Amino acid sequence: MTSEGIQPGFPDWFHPRGASMEVLRQGHRFLVLASDTARIKVSPRQSNWLVEWTVSYPEACINGATVLPHEELRAAFGLSNYSPTLSKWMLRRWEADCASEGRFIRSGMFTNIPGPGTGHDGDPNVSIQLTDNIKLAIDNLLNRNHRRPIFLKMGFATIVADSHTVTA
Repeated sequence: MTSEGIQPGFPDWFHPRGASMEVLRQGHRFLVLASDTARIKVSPRQSNWLVEWTVSYPEACINGATVLPHEELRAAFGLSNYSPTLSKWMLRRWEADCASEGRFIRSGMFTNIPGPGTGHDGDPNVSIQLTDNIKLAIDNLLNRNHRRPIFLKMGFATIVADSHTVTA
């Protein structure tokens, strides 16, 4: 630990307890990550992803939620480096790989949702050190719930549907 209490190797905004986050439960339409102090649930919401979190401190319990589009969820969990144009300033300010203002920031294997904090107890955000298991679980969730367009040619008409509404 440094004199400020931040462990070397972590971004300043990352809480070291995020290193103990792991996959707790995974269903067809949800994923739960947890540590001894935090819990995150990711589930589909219309065409986006709802990310809900709870962080428990001895003196408080903090809850939050944000909605991420598909590509931002991929980026938050280390599956891409996508950042919306309006959030590029965050990359420079916090030396991050990708970010979306009010949704997430990621540097290497370290993610904070919904954004950077102080790295100390009491922040209204959650830190996650991305492991291969977490990245695989997110990738599996995305693949199971991603709506892919399907084009059906019927005579002179082409019908466009998605993979959740068409059955063989």
